[in-house]
Amino acid sequence: MARPHLHLVKGRTSLWRLADDEFVTLGHHALPLRQHFELVLRLSQRSLPGGAPLTLGHALAVLELRFGPSSPLFDPHHGSFSFPLLITNQRKQRVSLLLRCHAHRGVLYFPLYRVTAGDPSLHERSQCHVPCADDLSLADIDEIVMMFHSYLLEQAKLRETGLAASFYRAIPSDLMLYGYDGATFFEHRYGRWHDYQKTRQELEVRLGSRRPRSNSDRVEQLIDEVTEL
Repeated sequence: MARPHLHLVKGRTSLWRLADDEFVTLGHHALPLRQHFELVLRLSQRSLPGGAPLTLGHALAVLELRFGPSSPLFDPHHGSFSFPLLITNQRKQRVSLLLRCHAHRGVLYFPLYRVTAGDPSLHERSQCHVPCADDLSLADIDEIVMMFHSYLLEQAKLRETGLAASFYRAIPSDLMLYGYDGATFFEHRYGRWHDYQKTRQELEVRLGSRRPRSNSDRVEQLIDEVTEL
């Protein structure tokens, strides 16, 4: 079974879905990269064609359609999904990055890690490093994130045609509810716990349980290993 993936920038940059154990294994050889965090603010202000905002519901629907179910490894109080990905960029030589695209307190984040051939120390893996211009500059990193976000915007517009299944997700830390009711994507924050909890209970009745979070990638990987013998 083909691994879920996405090609960007005329095939030069590709994103590949990782199982959580694969992400952890590669993470032992990866260094966190310094990024322009004001880029996150700029991305949050971008809108769909037509001016509608990109909600977390849009992003989740697109990510699950392309890469499969969300990883279960995220903070359920502050977050609601997480997608561990490998990015490969073909230049003079292949440059590999790790990305865990996730939502935190209602904001979409794109933290990146440079995969190295060696074994960085725990100290090195605990500090942010400036991208090396010899392989990927800070501007190159921004371009990759922008291209990925543009893909989310383009595909989110298509999801508004009713191709997504109804669902909702909750972020308790920010009294936030979002999802898709079968007709429109919605995203709301509440000022009081009572209002948040009341609406959440109503959504549970209308839309049913939230989407299950499975380890289907790991299951498929095991099946592939068995069938290849």
